[in-house]
Amino acid sequence: MDISYGGATTAAAEAQGLDEAGKTVSFDELQPGDLIFYSFTSNGRYKNISHVAVYVGNGKVVEALNESLGVVYRDVASTGKIVVIGRP
Repeated sequence: MDISYGGATTAAAEAQGLDEAGKTVSFDELQPGDLIFYSFTSNGRYKNISHVAVYVGNGKVVEALNESLGVVYRDVASTGKIVVIGRP
């Protein structure tokens, strides 16, 4: 199943497509299914995005954290690192 927006192949490209299409929301408007895009370091991609998580409600996300932990269910990470929230 392809869930990318406009054929995006990276989190940064997905966020850019959603942003340019006006499909973004504020943190206060989060709903289950929204995509939360994070920037942790400068990487030259759109808004330096390097990670995406899926909001599932009640302050929780599902995300692929790293190779050792795999996919996790946890609290939304630091709001200071969130650069785009998209609603596909």
